[in-house]
Amino acid sequence: MSQLTQTPFRARLDAIPWSNFRTCLGPADKMGEVLERLASTDLTAALAASRDLWCDLVSGGIGPPSVAIHALPFVLDVLPQAGEQLTIELLELIWRCVHFDRPDETATFQELRRMVIAQRPRLFGYATDPNQEIAELAKDILADIGEKTVSSKPA
Repeated sequence: MSQLTQTPFRARLDAIPWSNFRTCLGPADKMGEVLERLASTDLTAALAASRDLWCDLVSGGIGPPSVAIHALPFVLDVLPQAGEQLTIELLELIWRCVHFDRPDETATFQELRRMVIAQRPRLFGYATDPNQEIAELAKDILADIGEKTVSSKPA
């Protein structure tokens, strides 16, 4: 278990009535468990959880379900402790939460964008990461929230 899954993180997870929400695939009653696995120091468990989150939060193709508003803050909390592979998956998940064709159609989408916009300073740090995939994903997120970054691609 990581530090995140100790008291404050766990208490925040437990404070959300997950069963009152739905994911892209059905009831969100297991969301707290998925997010706890995401914060695990066991890379295999964390990666499996990130893939579960992909299915739960963005696989529907119609925009993220309302449960994403409650889940995304935990994803953002895990991001700084994530290793390279998990960081790539989490940045891709975050990007999908803010990158939809008709963003003005859902209040959920707008709230997710506000959450990610609040993370701009952190995302600028990832945009200069030596890992090109991480840097490009961060730049894609920043572009989708209206930020301009200097491209690392040669002109």
